[in-house]
Amino acid sequence: MLESSPLKTKINVIFLPFIFLELGIVFIYGAFRWLLDIKLGVLPIHEDLLNTWLPFIIPWIPIFFWIRPKLNILKYRNWSTSDNYHTIQIFMALIIAVSTVFSQEYLIRAAYPLVALVEIEEFA
Repeated sequence: MLESSPLKTKINVIFLPFIFLELGIVFIYGAFRWLLDIKLGVLPIHEDLLNTWLPFIIPWIPIFFWIRPKLNILKYRNWSTSDNYHTIQIFMALIIAVSTVFSQEYLIRAAYPLVALVEIEEFA
C-alpha cells in the first residue's frame, strides 16, 4: 500500500476540518442570528455583542476541542511547541471570527428591505 505524503496528511487532518468548522460556524451562527434576532425579534442582546464579540468568542470552543488535539502532527524546527500551537490556534480563531463578523454585517444589510423615498421629508 502506498504511503500518503505528510502534506496530504496535514491537509486531511487539519486544513479540511478547519474549513468545515469555519463554514459551519458562519452558517449556524448566521441562521441562529437571522431566526432569533431578525425574523422573530426575541433575542434581547445588544447588537455590538452579536456582531463583534460573540464571533470572536464562539470559535474558541470547537478549536479547543476538535482542532487542538490534531495539531500534534505539525513539527517545527525553530519555535517551541507551546508557542507554535497557541499561535496557530489564534490565527484559526481570528480567521473564523473575521469571516463571521463580515457575514453578520452583510446579514444585517441584506435582511431589511430598502425603502424608496420620493422626497427627503418622507425620511423624518
